[in-house]
Amino acid sequence: MGQKQRERLQWTMVAIICVLLFFALRPTYIYIVQRRDFQTCQSNVLKIASSIRRYSEDYEGNLPLGSHWMDSSMGYLSATSGTGFKVTDLFHCPRDKSGSDSSYAYNTALEGISTDIQVKSPEIETRRERLGHPERAPLLLEHSGGRNVVLNIFTWQDVAANLTSPHFDSTKTGSLMQANGKVFSLNAEQLS
Repeated sequence: MGQKQRERLQWTMVAIICVLLFFALRPTYIYIVQRRDFQTCQSNVLKIASSIRRYSEDYEGNLPLGSHWMDSSMGYLSATSGTGFKVTDLFHCPRDKSGSDSSYAYNTALEGISTDIQVKSPEIETRRERLGHPERAPLLLEHSGGRNVVLNIFTWQDVAANLTSPHFDSTKTGSLMQANGKVFSLNAEQLS
């Protein structure tokens, strides 16, 4: 073989090795990106949960109204300075490609309800009774949509019908926050 042929063979081998490495490492890269997006979404829900809890503490334990839940909780959120992120970014999950302002929906069945104090309002008490344990009811769930998305959720079947599950852990999973502030993930199998 001549010098040019050896160089061509070497560059061909380098190109083949690069292509093989690309295809071998691609699933790992995809998994890492999906895991990062899932953790970002979970972190966003935790921050929103904390802001709603602080709002609730300032308003005698009452949860925000559904029509203003984003605005109400936004005042209690703060973006990390110097990162380029805005507070509004916390309402958007990276896996949500809808272009909407929020990737989360608020449960209007809990609006104005205090998880600790019973109120003398017949309408609120009717909702409280229908929910059973309002502190364990879903308050916020992952649901691609528009600004201040609100849903009326009383049962776990309602959650199953409305929870979008954009994350792939072992199965398709979506984030959920209960009225007591607990944040966790659910998949379709856990909801059935």
